Amino acid sequence: MLNFSSLKFDEASKTLEVSVRELAGEEGFGRIGFERGEGWHRLGLGAELHSRVLEERRAAQPGYRSEVPLQATIPIDGWTAVITGRLDGCVRQACGEWLIEEFKSAYLPGQETRRGGAAFARHQRQLLLYCDLWRRLGNSPVQGRLIYVDLASGEESVIPAAYDQAEEERGLERRLRQLLAIGHAEAQMRRQKAAAAASLPFPHAAPRPGQIIMMEAVRQALAAGENLIAEAPTGSGKTAASLHPALAHGLAAGRQVFFLTSKTLQQTMAVSALRAMNPDGAFRSLQIRAKEKMCANDRVLCHEDFCPYAKDYPEKMERSKILDRLRRGHFHFDPDAVFAEAKKERVCPFEVQLELAGRADANVADYNYVFEPGVALRRLEAEDEPVLLVDEAHNLPDRARQIFSPELLEESFRAVQDSLLLQSGELFDTLSRTIGKLIALLAETAAAAVPGPISEIDPPAEPLRALWKVWEPDFVRYLSWKREA
Repeated sequence: MLNFSSLKFDEASKTLEVSVRELAGEEGFGRIGFERGEGWHRLGLGAELHSRVLEERRAAQPGYRSEVPLQATIPIDGWTAVITGRLDGCVRQACGEWLIEEFKSAYLPGQETRRGGAAFARHQRQLLLYCDLWRRLGNSPVQGRLIYVDLASGEESVIPAAYDQAEEERGLERRLRQLLAIGHAEAQMRRQKAAAAASLPFPHAAPRPGQIIMMEAVRQALAAGENLIAEAPTGSGKTAASLHPALAHGLAAGRQVFFLTSKTLQQTMAVSALRAMNPDGAFRSLQIRAKEKMCANDRVLCHEDFCPYAKDYPEKMERSKILDRLRRGHFHFDPDAVFAEAKKERVCPFEVQLELAGRADANVADYNYVFEPGVALRRLEAEDEPVLLVDEAHNLPDRARQIFSPELLEESFRAVQDSLLLQSGELFDTLSRTIGKLIALLAETAAAAVPGPISEIDPPAEPLRALWKVWEPDFVRYLSWKREA
């Protein structure tokens, strides 16, 4: 079974499983940064706003249903397409017609509703797909409304969407056939890679005796689905001895391989080994570079209103065909080459890198891209588990402790407050006062701790949450100022 993004393609059962979001997207290219996957919901403000609006709908309209899970089965060209989704809200009106509503938390909703924008078109497709699924489940007639809710004011902008059954059926069948074609092409490519795995060359003239022992241990662990911990001295060839059998297994089984290390030198060695194992371009590999080093903007501010490389990202990705060009021209996706191509097309180099990571057979990266929840690659599905090679794994516990031990440092907040004080105006005064309250809260909490070498005290969760709710509307106002200035 192939699994890319939320699409599942199973040749054995001739089943295609896909979400409404996947169907509504343009080749899977969504917004990026704060806007990735309707990312304002990642801010507490967006999530709370969404919940509040639905709660108000339920209170005001008897029979209003919210967060309704949907699943429909559609035959298509001898296959069975299973479409799943969760519509925001629906209600049967007095006239007997069903009203389907899709809510979107919006930053600057006037811009969100531009009729020619990619975001608006994607949202409208998503709404109409929900209308179509609801009708297919025996509920008709239907109509739709796309509703943008202002993050700062809560004001709603309502845009009716006319549902045309025949047009939506044709569009859905066309999109499903596109996805089937992608699935068939991916399956054919997978068979070719499996054939190449049988004759994968070792990256050096011949493995040394110690490497042969390690390679066999790696093969046995992969075949049994077990973990393997290997210890060997520096210079013994651990990188090649682990990568070769892991990659052969990954290509044969359709599993991605991740070589994870915190050191640039080890990344370079892994890339060198992968290049040596790929003289004929049988597979694709990628080295993932940190966002700060892949940012083409003058500062890291990942929002389409503030970065020209994030603006209109889906349209530019589709129009430029940059991924196809990179895959045709490179067996290994070097960060410098990716950066140059992406910058030329005015799309975010870091995001292009992540798009390629989901399509590469082998990725070389820092630990964070698998183990850090905030930045881990979202294509790592549990049922399509990658092969993980963790270099110097004894460093992983310390890294994990850092990841799961967040810090609030007074000096960092004071630095932000000092920067805000350099700006004049009510907005900056408000932001500075909120940070001042936070600094005071941290000092008060620290003072309550019992003195000693190690002092423990429960974090002030509720006061922090209250400050967060005050901060986020002002943060949105700050982004608006940033855009204008």
